[in-house]
Amino acid sequence: MTPRKRKNKLNQKTLESLREPGMYFFNDAPAIAVKVTKNQRKSFYASYSISKGVDSEGRIKSTGRYKFICRLGEKPISVVREIVINNIKKWKAETTTGKGDDVAALSKDFRLNGLTGYRVRKKGSKLKYKDSTKKSMTTLLQTYVEGLTKDPTILERLTGKAKINGSWNTDILGKIKLENLTKQHIKDFHERLAVTPYIANRVVAALSTCFTWDANRSNPMYEKDHNPCLGIAKFEEKKDKKNIPLDKVLKIVSYIENNLWREPHPLAFHSTSLELGERQSDGHGLAWRKPDSVTEQLKCTGWIVSLDTGEVFLRDSKDRNEATVYLTEQGIKILNKLWELVSSENTNASWAVGSMYVFPRRSNPNKHINFSSYRKFLEKFHFKMGLAERTLIRATGTRKLYKYKNHFNLKHLRKTFVTTFGNTYGVQAASERMRHSSVKVTKDHYWSADAKKYKVKSLYSADNVVQLKKVGTND
Repeated sequence: MTPRKRKNKLNQKTLESLREPGMYFFNDAPAIAVKVTKNQRKSFYASYSISKGVDSEGRIKSTGRYKFICRLGEKPISVVREIVINNIKKWKAETTTGKGDDVAALSKDFRLNGLTGYRVRKKGSKLKYKDSTKKSMTTLLQTYVEGLTKDPTILERLTGKAKINGSWNTDILGKIKLENLTKQHIKDFHERLAVTPYIANRVVAALSTCFTWDANRSNPMYEKDHNPCLGIAKFEEKKDKKNIPLDKVLKIVSYIENNLWREPHPLAFHSTSLELGERQSDGHGLAWRKPDSVTEQLKCTGWIVSLDTGEVFLRDSKDRNEATVYLTEQGIKILNKLWELVSSENTNASWAVGSMYVFPRRSNPNKHINFSSYRKFLEKFHFKMGLAERTLIRATGTRKLYKYKNHFNLKHLRKTFVTTFGNTYGVQAASERMRHSSVKVTKDHYWSADAKKYKVKSLYSADNVVQLKKVGTND
């Protein structure tokens, strides 16, 4: 084994003093190493680590890697530093495995190289993956295929002994060699995740995308001519179409209108979600007006065209198309109040006066909020409105720590909007308003019929019975 030694500084004087053979590292350049051979040949190397998953105790395992840069004297030290800084991320991203390796290696290769390219599609034009899709697929593949998680419950589900179809199974999907992989392995893996059907279906779908992407390459890792994920029956998923009861909706609307000054931005965001009916991500980057430059426009998810009419422009909705939607009168009223609070001095919203966003981050008003920005506030607000419950974890004097469990979240505000709109104007109108691909999507995922609408006094009466002629009569 080559001896490893450490020096304080990487400079010419230190390099000239290196005599003993071995690998030398430097405190002021942790990603650079110098190798000295027995015949006193010295070379620069990049030094970095590659993750190899998680062990049985939940600790992340890694292995070291070296990449040759140049011989000592071929390039100045400053140039070597620049080369390493500019390329270290790319070198780490390069797959360290080749053909015939395991499923986890294919998953990692797709994450690092496939998700940055075009979507795997049979029809239509080329489309890049959206950021939300990248994040979702990365989380699924890292956690469930590559096993990069510290959650003991998930690790046990992935690596523990499981009884499947009457026999015990000990296969770990990520470690199965691609040359040995069969469709049955994918089926058994799918069964292991049966307690979370939504996750199970989407992990297999993400894995299927990996194999399809790999098959389209000139030098695929999986050499068989079929996708082992195809034809696997999905678990039935319970559709969550809950919508907030009308009495609680009215309570929320009244509270926000009368108490907007307390927490202007979180309450206004809650109101906008309820009165506009769009996805959370579309509301995050909403701007007060259309930015002048294209660069600034691309930072927004949309902007308010007219606060008088409630017209809102969404730049890139989920269907990748632009859209113009309208706030309700109540939504217009709340945003007008928010603008007054932002424009006034010494209010709880005046800190955002210089931001172009309707809902800027408190820590940096030049950026808009994200999914975690109002999480803590919404837990307490939903509890106050009867949409959540809480459990006391511990108390120290007057300080108390609670754990919250939401019965409804911000997604249910959208479902509430669709249900109310559909029951008022018809489900067809609701489907068109939400820009769904079909009425079936609206019915299956959003709209809940008003049962009282179909309550009748009497469906059957003598007036509704058609009198039939008696057989053999000429009347």
